[in-house]
Amino acid sequence: MWKNVILDWSGTVVDDLSFVWESTNHVLAHFGSPAITREIFRERFTLPWIEFYKEHLPQVGREELNAVFRKKMDEAQAKIRLFPDAMDFFLFCRSQHLPVFILSTVDSESFWGQSNRLGITPLIRKAYVGVEDKREAIGGLLEENQLDPSETIMVGDMVHDIEAARRAGVTACAVLSGFDPHPKLVKARPDLILRDLSELRVVLHSQQMITECSKPC
Repeated sequence: MWKNVILDWSGTVVDDLSFVWESTNHVLAHFGSPAITREIFRERFTLPWIEFYKEHLPQVGREELNAVFRKKMDEAQAKIRLFPDAMDFFLFCRSQHLPVFILSTVDSESFWGQSNRLGITPLIRKAYVGVEDKREAIGGLLEENQLDPSETIMVGDMVHDIEAARRAGVTACAVLSGFDPHPKLVKARPDLILRDLSELRVVLHSQQMITECSKPC
């Protein structure tokens, strides 16, 4: 039974794929590299993000890349919205006393700006953001909050999220709402592949019902 939920943010809770893709093309153009289609971006983009740019712009340093990307991405902050099912998912978790943690590569300023504006902050137990490699950070999240890996599910839209969950021994759940397409996620072999958070809410609700029914009267 899952008693703890760890969520990725970008592509899982908020719909920002188009803005990240556009900002990435802005970076490529700025440094003289051709733009890529949305489909190619989804196929090639990976985390940690610097690995993607090592392939496309190996001559450009991390700080330069980040500065150009952030300037373009900052223009889109007010346009970023929750996925339609996200708020209901957070409210469901609160009603079921399921603590929700955020583990995301999104920088702290962008995350808190979005979370506060969209009304999610009060529904989060704790957020770990600006994380470059979730595979290295998830263990600390579990230890700091005394979470049992066998009772924890990690939910994300990228292979990197699945790898992080595997590293920590928690259940790996992939959602199809974000960056990595279905074939890419399938190859990573998550424990669950769901359409979005609305489907996960159904799974969690079923689990809660089974648990309640199994209790002695």
